[in-house]
Amino acid sequence: MLSIVNPKTMGLFDIFGKSKPERTFLLQDNLGDFVESGKYSTSTAKSVPVLTRINPANLERLYHSDEIVFNGVNVTSSVFLSAPYTISADEKGSARITDWMDHVDFKYLLQRIVQDMFIYGNAWVEMIRNEDGALVNLQILDPKYFDVSRNRNGVPLYDEKGAPKYYVQYLTNNEELPKDAKIINQSDLWGNSNKAIEIPTDNLCHFVLHTVGNDPLGIGVVEPMYNVTMAKLMIRQGITQSTQRIGWPLIGFAVGDEQHHPTPEQLKALYDKTENINERTTFVHAYFIKPYILESKQSTQMQEHLTRYEAAQVAALGIPASLVTGAGEDTNRSTLERQIYIWEKRIVFVQHRLASVINNQILAQLARQWKLKTSNPKMVFDDVSTESLFGRVERWSVLAKSGLINPEDNIRKHIRDMEHLPVESKSNKVSQANPGVPDG
Repeated sequence: MLSIVNPKTMGLFDIFGKSKPERTFLLQDNLGDFVESGKYSTSTAKSVPVLTRINPANLERLYHSDEIVFNGVNVTSSVFLSAPYTISADEKGSARITDWMDHVDFKYLLQRIVQDMFIYGNAWVEMIRNEDGALVNLQILDPKYFDVSRNRNGVPLYDEKGAPKYYVQYLTNNEELPKDAKIINQSDLWGNSNKAIEIPTDNLCHFVLHTVGNDPLGIGVVEPMYNVTMAKLMIRQGITQSTQRIGWPLIGFAVGDEQHHPTPEQLKALYDKTENINERTTFVHAYFIKPYILESKQSTQMQEHLTRYEAAQVAALGIPASLVTGAGEDTNRSTLERQIYIWEKRIVFVQHRLASVINNQILAQLARQWKLKTSNPKMVFDDVSTESLFGRVERWSVLAKSGLINPEDNIRKHIRDMEHLPVESKSNKVSQANPGVPDG
């Protein structure tokens, strides 16, 4: 007896079987095996790549296609950028730097830097100079094509100060190269290119989110959840097909019995008749042709796996689940407040890391070329807080009623500065003897 099933529909295991592992391990024990003989010592190669990194293009696709990745990156970026920043310098220097930032649209640039840091782990900015060498503009670059200097085994190369010897831009087949471009042989970590342009380190700003070991190439929040997210997407596709088959099951036919052995021609003729079968189809068949329905099993077990994988995604993001998914019915308030507090501290860490690069490579250069009184101007971010205005007012009221704070001028000024309120007029200042009552 033979069975015919329409082959146009792929099964769940066919889909799973087509997935390929993204990571390949390098089984090398000796650091010296990774170092080119006669060129670099083991002390120069600070770390050894133990696995192939995820292709940045795949990280970008996950940002496009998965809602938890998309929302997690956007929520974190929005909270990060919601904290205003100021330029710490002398009055004229601060005003001049602020005007220059407005000219280069620095707020948009900062948004792109933060987004790239969280998605790829790296953000690259080109410092554009005029003929006199003055910094006049900044240009965001595509992180998929930039890297640090490496030897033929992928080990980063460092100068005598411990910084990357140079940066590189990997080449595809479509670039129009400048005449003075220095082309070198360097393969990327993803197997896409073996040619690159060598770029001096003072031409680019490299922002990283996290690093591991001493490899300066950053790790974002998407890469650690890559395998989990891919598995989740395949399970979701399986659940979708399973649910679809409940409403539109597959129909098969058992053909033949002990007295009737089907020929290939009979099987093909039956297949042609039933290939486009639907709910309106009627047909007549011999008694030894027995139709049957291939019903889909319930996908409750797969749903449990899906929930577990989504929880792993949230853990990789480091964001309270209720902020990513929007579902807060299972969230304990005390636990949520603690999670938000830790998450905000993580954002502060990233702010310091980002500001350090801006201060050392951009603002310091502007101070030198303009000969500012402040030789080391700083970008300073305000505190990150998701606390509502009502919550802050309520907290301050409790502190004032308990006598822990008094309506002194410096405290009032601090609060007004935090809330970006206008400077208080002298006629509206509160009397120390009668709090809450303006003087006069």
